[in-house]
Amino acid sequence: MSVLATILHDWDDEPAAAILRTIRAAAPAGARLLILDTVVPPGNEPNGAKWLDLLMLTLFDGKERTEAQWRELLAAGQFEPVRFHEALIEAVPS
Repeated sequence: MSVLATILHDWDDEPAAAILRTIRAAAPAGARLLILDTVVPPGNEPNGAKWLDLLMLTLFDGKERTEAQWRELLAAGQFEPVRFHEALIEAVPS
């Protein structure tokens, strides 16, 4: 099992996908990836993840991601999502 804790939100999509592909290349059969990072909820209601997204966009080249954006990133990194929680994503190699 691999765990990434608030790593991928520091990066834009292509570098983040490259990190995931590197992990995928080293992952044994039956591996699981746990990503401890925010999943931005839909809608316009105030949320801490949305505030953090603004900070990441302005201070770094990173961003917080919605579930749809996480799905795209995981696919680009050769992973398939299994479960989404508020701040936890579980994935397996695809």
